[in-house]
Amino acid sequence: MKDGRGGKWANAALIDGYENYDDCMPAEEYAKWQHEVMMELVRIIKDDGAVFHNHKQLWN
Repeated sequence: MKDGRGGKWANAALIDGYENYDDCMPAEEYAKWQHEVMMELVRIIKDDGAVFHNHKQLWN
């Protein structure tokens, strides 16, 4: 999007970069939210569908 194409989301909040986007939440809350999202995707996906999830591992 930074190349000016914009495409489908020409006015997207992230067009100016992710570093200015505030979506920070505690790791435990984030993991719970991700689990809820994935469970909903599994519930509604078609038999021949696919879900790709790139999750950042949080190491302690």
